[in-house]
Amino acid sequence: MALFPKNPNESLFPGGKKHFTEVIKNDQSGVDQIAYVNSQEDFNIGSTLIVGPGEQAIFLRDGQIVGEPFGPGRYVLETNNYPFVSRLVNAVSGGVSSFHCTVVFFRTVDSAPMGWGTATPIQVFDREFGLDADIRGYGQYILRVADPRALLVNLMGDNVSGMDAAYIGQQLEGIVVEAIRAAVAEVIGDAMDAGDDVMNVLRHGRELKGSVCDAIAESSALDRYGLVLTSLSIMDLHVSRDSPYYKLRQQNAASRQKARDMGNFAGAYPNAAWSAQQSVEVMHHVADNPAGGVASAAAGLGMGLGAMPAFGAQAASVFPGAQPVVAQQPTGPTCPKCGAPASPGSRFCSVCGTPLAASRPGGSAAAPRFCASCGAELAAGANFCPSCGTRV
Repeated sequence: MALFPKNPNESLFPGGKKHFTEVIKNDQSGVDQIAYVNSQEDFNIGSTLIVGPGEQAIFLRDGQIVGEPFGPGRYVLETNNYPFVSRLVNAVSGGVSSFHCTVVFFRTVDSAPMGWGTATPIQVFDREFGLDADIRGYGQYILRVADPRALLVNLMGDNVSGMDAAYIGQQLEGIVVEAIRAAVAEVIGDAMDAGDDVMNVLRHGRELKGSVCDAIAESSALDRYGLVLTSLSIMDLHVSRDSPYYKLRQQNAASRQKARDMGNFAGAYPNAAWSAQQSVEVMHHVADNPAGGVASAAAGLGMGLGAMPAFGAQAASVFPGAQPVVAQQPTGPTCPKCGAPASPGSRFCSVCGTPLAASRPGGSAAAPRFCASCGAELAAGANFCPSCGTRV
């Protein structure tokens, strides 16, 4: 055993031992790191510090930051470690220096692009559907250290010697990604509160990216660590296809499209049956109330599904889980033209205005006939329509 044991840190010095004076510099300057703790610690008094372009250095002595961060240039450092004497002083502590000192280097120019992504979805609540919209995405960002002292104090703390560049990078990644996630949730949430739709917000990528950058700057989430986000790219941002929210939206969109198709049909054929027209109303009602169900939609419109013979199958195809409805025959008089129910004693249909059947002598009712082409009423025994000439 040596009389004066060496400081274990000496193995990290060039040649495996300390010299009268050292040259302290960023020996990993070719690696794109945000912060780097120099491996040569407890160096002797009079050692030279070299700071390169695009970086700053902080000198730590006895647990304190000495002066202001050093910019690019050459400096001579004052420590309490003296050649030979420091070995004698450290002998009582097993070679560990009683006058600890080290240098931390910080990159003050733009970093290389670093990736971000949503390991777990960003959740934004949609009041219309009563569900969280699970949003996933990824992109890249570029950082710059604007305040090395803030980064050292608030991120690295008193564990400087135990940190390498990889660990510091991981810590910074977590901070930046969380700031991006919070800003995305805030921007989309505010847009939805203002009446916008999440899908519409996600379609406007350029405006969304600008709003997210503004939200990060306003939140000061990175200021505490002395960081500036100089660039942000959003390569993809979408609602998760596997989420209940996305599936409900797809179902809702299908019901709306079905209602539009039925509405177009009714517009093209104005003399179509009254029941088909009512089907359109129910489809629209269900599309606007996805949680209400088919039966409640019909009840809300003041009609029974029995008045829509063809609607049961359509509803089952559009709304999974809907039970087929047994058609019920109307119990009162109906319009001979459109099939709408009529109140007893009514002389005209309340839907299309067609005269209702009149009583013949002897109590029998003669149902009027109408042209299939133009809808005009036909005289008894007529073979051609008096309005359009269509053979009947």
